Amino acid sequence: MTFNNMKVDMDGRGNGGTINIGGTDYTMTANDRFNVKIEFPKTTPYVGIGYGHQLSSGWGFVFDLGASIGKAKVTETHSGPNLSLADQADIDRELAEVREGAGKVKAIPLIAIGFNYRF
Repeated sequence: MTFNNMKVDMDGRGNGGTINIGGTDYTMTANDRFNVKIEFPKTTPYVGIGYGHQLSSGWGFVFDLGASIGKAKVTETHSGPNLSLADQADIDRELAEVREGAGKVKAIPLIAIGFNYRF
């Protein structure tokens, strides 16, 4: 079992340029925001294999290789004078594309290496 706070925040902020959302270009003002968050579960099952060696005293070594298994959740928020008028179908298409990419990640690989000293 792993406990974590793995997430990716993608923030789109306006500067007078354009942003493509779901195949449609929108002009963004300085007050427009388009934010997408990809968040993995805080508690996930873990599968791994490891090795640890500890003498009765002195230095010891531990190693673990495995993966946390879970599926990401994708959410979005948007605001501003121009993006508040964005078509919901465009937003849904954009989120579907992000979910498709994030959905390919079924496991997060983990490597742990440690040293200890016993006296």
